[in-house]
Amino acid sequence: MIIQQEFTLKKSLSYGLICKVVTIVVTIGLIVTFNSRSAIHRGVSYNIPPFTRQCLCRQRIGEPSLSTPTTSHTGTLNSSEIHHIAFLKVHKCASSTMMNMFYRFGRKRNLTFVLPIKGENYLNLTKERGFLSVVPPAAMSGYDILCNHVSRFDKQAFSRLLPPDTKYIAIVRDPLQRLNSALHYYKSALTNVGLTTEKGKDPFQTYLKNPEYYETAWGVGSFTNNKMARDFGFPFKDYRNITKFKAYLPTLKKQFHFVAIVEMFPESLVLMRRLLKWPMEDILFLTINVNQNKPTAIGDISEKLKPFLALDVLLYDYFLADFKRRITSEGQDFEEELKYFKSINTKTTEFCKSNLPAQKLSFVASEWHGDFSVTRGDCDLLGKPGRPFLNLMRAIQNNRINKYGANVSLFL
Repeated sequence: MIIQQEFTLKKSLSYGLICKVVTIVVTIGLIVTFNSRSAIHRGVSYNIPPFTRQCLCRQRIGEPSLSTPTTSHTGTLNSSEIHHIAFLKVHKCASSTMMNMFYRFGRKRNLTFVLPIKGENYLNLTKERGFLSVVPPAAMSGYDILCNHVSRFDKQAFSRLLPPDTKYIAIVRDPLQRLNSALHYYKSALTNVGLTTEKGKDPFQTYLKNPEYYETAWGVGSFTNNKMARDFGFPFKDYRNITKFKAYLPTLKKQFHFVAIVEMFPESLVLMRRLLKWPMEDILFLTINVNQNKPTAIGDISEKLKPFLALDVLLYDYFLADFKRRITSEGQDFEEELKYFKSINTKTTEFCKSNLPAQKLSFVASEWHGDFSVTRGDCDLLGKPGRPFLNLMRAIQNNRINKYGANVSLFL
């Protein structure tokens, strides 16, 4: 017993000495880099608390990690579900609904998101030494999920912030449907070139009359000119280079573990659930940020429209073919799971949109999940728009920083 106590004491003292050395090194590094005890970007500052032994050694001395695995839907420790995720939020591709899903999953598990430091939904991933463009993770933790808009996909920028085992996910949509949705959604910002918000005027039909005129006026700021391909990182200046884009597609295939299809959204979520090993309750959804306009008769792509959709068509067809191959490889039980998922998602939607006095909707265990309930609080989160949900997640992470200090090592 005495020998064991002596060994434990020596081990504790040795660890304490190591911790002090690390504390001194990190503190000096921060002072040299920032020349102050705060990191500042666009008027927002984060105080960097002194890196004491309590801060640097929090996990070792008994307090839980900020990313401690949570219990699964069956009540047992679920260490297999994937927590490290990069989602490319492609414009007007049901991406707000997907972001809501990732926010809910991460919030329930106390995960850390890459979030814009203030204001808009867009992330600035440009690395500037000594400045923060995103909310830093709390001390002794790193980032788990990135799911907000970026100007364009950059694997190097993503991987600088996310762990090596991150799963990369994206989503695509039928190009004409996406174009129609974008023109209706952004029409209020496009009035300066003739697309009007006047009642009875269809911006999609107006655009189709002379797409060259509008695209010339919008230039690189266009939300329609092969926008999906550009969101995936293809340079705007090469949007007419079909050969170069075809060579780019296999690179994207290697970089993304899964690309969902809007037109097969339930199928996409079941495939994603299997890839990420998530409980089924975490892929329930209500449609977010949907276009309220009546459907437009779209027809075929005209010759004068083709240059502005050619890359998106190639992108969509490429990943749609891959998507269908994946479904075929899943086997018969995929269709059974899909049917079941659709049924419980319909029940959840009806419950959340009802005015019934019931405070929760319960589901008994099945082949694909344990017992779980959807509460009125869950409904509020399921229907929470992007900006309010972003503000909520940002407040949660800022509270962690106030409690634990900030980990700015990624920004040195």
